Amino acid sequence: GGSTDARSEAAGRIARRVTAGNATHRSTAAPDAHFDARIDRAALRRIIEAISSVGSPTGHRATGTPEEHEVAGIIAAEMRAIGLANVEFEDVPVDAWRFTRASVSLADGPAVEASSLAGVEGTPPGGVTGDLVFVGDGRRDRLDRLDLKGRIALLDWHSHTVGVSETGLELGRRGAAAIVASCQDGAAHFQGEGALGTSVGRWHDGAPPIVVVRKTDGAELIASCRGGRVQATVTLDADN
Repeated sequence: GGSTDARSEAAGRIARRVTAGNATHRSTAAPDAHFDARIDRAALRRIIEAISSVGSPTGHRATGTPEEHEVAGIIAAEMRAIGLANVEFEDVPVDAWRFTRASVSLADGPAVEASSLAGVEGTPPGGVTGDLVFVGDGRRDRLDRLDLKGRIALLDWHSHTVGVSETGLELGRRGAAAIVASCQDGAAHFQGEGALGTSVGRWHDGAPPIVVVRKTDGAELIASCRGGRVQATVTLDADN
C-alpha cells in the first residue's frame, strides 16, 4: 500500500495521488466493447464503502494525512485489479492539518465536544481558560463595547459575506485568547440537526485558536453568558 513506504514519516506533509499508464491489452476486442458491460453494483458499493470507512477517530480525512495515504492504497489496488499498468504514487508536498479533538467546558459543567477549522493551531496541553464573553456576530460596533483582553470570545458565526478568519483576526487583535463559534438560526453554515462543522480555513498567523460547537450547545453557552460571569476552558488538539 502507499502508506508504508520509506517516506511515511512525512505523511503529515505529503499529499498522495495515484497515477496509471495505459491499460494492459488482454484481448483484441474493439476499444468500445469494454463499455457494453453492465456496472457491477456490488463492486461499486464495496469500493465506496472501503473508501468511506477510512478516517481519523473523529472522521476526518484531510489532505496529507495517513488517512489520505490509506485511501490512495485502496484506489491503487483497485486500479491494478482492473488491469491498469504502471500504477504509481505521486507524492506532493502540501500544507497539512490534522485534527484530533477539541472541547469547551464551563467551570461547573461537563466538556462539550467541538471541532475546528483547517489550519488553526492547537492550544497548550491544558487548554485556554478565561471568562466567556458573547460577542454576537463579531461586528465592530459591538466589539467596541467589550473588553476581550485575555477572555474567550463566544461568536455567533452568522455572516454570509465576512470570512470567519477575518473576524478571528479582529478578535485576536482585541485581545481574545480563544474563540468558540457556533452557527445559530439563519447562519450560513451547519444548520443540520446535530451538525458539528469544520471547513477549509485561512487562519491568520497570530489569530487565537478557534473551536466550533453544535448549534444547540452554542445556544446553551450563549444563555450561560447572559446569566452572568462564566469561565470556560477551550482545548484543541491539532497539528499543522
